[in-house]
Amino acid sequence: MREASQGLEGIRQLRQLPRDLVITDIYMPDCDGLEVILTLRREFPKVKILANSGRGGPQDMLGVSELLGANAIVHKPLERQALLRVVEKLLDNR
Repeated sequence: MREASQGLEGIRQLRQLPRDLVITDIYMPDCDGLEVILTLRREFPKVKILANSGRGGPQDMLGVSELLGANAIVHKPLERQALLRVVEKLLDNR
């Protein structure tokens, strides 16, 4: 497992060491999760993407993330067991 605090850093790490699953927040300072999802879909079409966000509002960015290629979405706050079930399901469907 590797962790990145920002979207561009995460993309750089994945280019160096590809992974099966990426969990991305939608709102990040340098590059939002939607940009991350678009980049990953272009460069790593088989990677599983789980998008998450705690922000609500008139625009459902988690819904948009699914349209752009996220395999699953979860709302914050994240419940550990629910998150683990989603991750397990995504990795079982490889």
